[in-house]
Amino acid sequence: MTVIKKYSLFIIFLIITNLFSQQVNVNLSGTVRDQNKQPLSGVQVRLSALNLSTTTDANGKYSITTSSITMGLNGKLTAKATPILDNGLLKFRIESPKEKVHIAIYDLLGKNVATIVNSELLKGDYNINPYVSNLNSQVYFIKVKIGNDNYIITMPVTSKKNLNANSILRRDFSKQELLAKIAAAADTLKLVKTGYSYEKKGIGSYIGVHDFIMVDTAWFWGDRSKIPKATKVLTYVFLNRTNGKFTDAQMFWKFGNQASGNFADNAYYDMPANSSGRVYVYAGSSNSQYNDFMEHTISATAWYGNTTRVDAFVLPIAIRLHCKDGYDEMLGEEYHVFFMGRDSLWKAYKEAVPVEFDTCARYASDGTPLRIIAPGKGEGVFNTGQKYANYYTAYLQQIGYPNATTNQVFSCSGTPFGSNAALAGATNRHVAHLPQAQWKDVSLYYKEAPANFYAKFWHDHSFQGKAYGFAYDDAEGQAAYTAHNGPEYLIIAVGF
Repeated sequence: MTVIKKYSLFIIFLIITNLFSQQVNVNLSGTVRDQNKQPLSGVQVRLSALNLSTTTDANGKYSITTSSITMGLNGKLTAKATPILDNGLLKFRIESPKEKVHIAIYDLLGKNVATIVNSELLKGDYNINPYVSNLNSQVYFIKVKIGNDNYIITMPVTSKKNLNANSILRRDFSKQELLAKIAAAADTLKLVKTGYSYEKKGIGSYIGVHDFIMVDTAWFWGDRSKIPKATKVLTYVFLNRTNGKFTDAQMFWKFGNQASGNFADNAYYDMPANSSGRVYVYAGSSNSQYNDFMEHTISATAWYGNTTRVDAFVLPIAIRLHCKDGYDEMLGEEYHVFFMGRDSLWKAYKEAVPVEFDTCARYASDGTPLRIIAPGKGEGVFNTGQKYANYYTAYLQQIGYPNATTNQVFSCSGTPFGSNAALAGATNRHVAHLPQAQWKDVSLYYKEAPANFYAKFWHDHSFQGKAYGFAYDDAEGQAAYTAHNGPEYLIIAVGF
């Protein structure tokens, strides 16, 4: 069956076929180590989409190597699999009886060049010719939305050169100001070993070397049997997880004007009831510029608190609240953040966010990473009169608030964002244009610009996907916050 439609710029053909396939060769390898950089055996390493797996050997080595795997109707390609650009045709599948499909071509500045499909399509396999007659750039990219699933695929200017979903979009950021840095992952490597942190990594190619560190979770949280029982409300425990950068004697904490100490001599503190408290932690010295904090309110019978990235990120922090009834919850940055190293973490942040958010990553006078500030703190480029002051302007007009500003969105201030947490959350997450019932759907968050991609980064690297990336990130329960009665102890792990 062939459906032909004429557009002003081009003619496309939608061909529903009974079968299409993609041949995939796999040659992946790497080494898995623990937090002490020792080889870790017995780790299951699995490729999600291809459903291939292996186990690390005694030297922590793994290898997944196959040839000519067919991705087709055998179940390897589903509605949620990445569409393929193959031999000049965009190929994808509709599994439901019908789905709303939107396919458009964008240039490197994020400008829409042409819309190819914007309609409901019936169940079946589709081959679409996306090439328009006037492409004159070196590289374009195709945005594909099938139902609620979004994909980005790089697209060469000529159909004679083939690219598929394994390709990752890379651009020269020194020469162009781009609206987005977007990668289309071909698959996900997932690592599992009982007693160790769960690790996963999106990959852009089925060929390559990927090394991992997996953390012994019991070691990470210390010997909890030695935590002294509180005589007041609960015991605070301070753990040095700087991976050897600083000794316990070089790590410090401070609780307002009431108490302070280093991690060597004062690793425990008997915390009394108090409201709106902050506990600061310092790496290197007691007044170091490398300092961060967590927040709490404590009654005689309950603990309420959170980690926060509302102001900035300086040090990795993870907390674990344990209560007398067995309640046990972890919040803050995930294990892998503690072992990335600051240079790698700053690099990962800048690769993950659109170019507008790059300047949030700040450096010390000697060029070393210092902090990553929140876009709404007034130190960036989003204020009135600054470089990206209009980042949210078009979207604010679309959702009916033309007099609001970009900074008001990020800082959750002014009218209406200072008094409407749900709206502020939806706008930061780029779902405010959707029916309000969909504002709770986490799968829809941060799919397109404009959005608070600073916040998204911390959600992507935090326990349970929860983080306080902006002031009203607690809307729809997305903040790194918990509360419970009968608190017994709180562990605060601090990295560098």
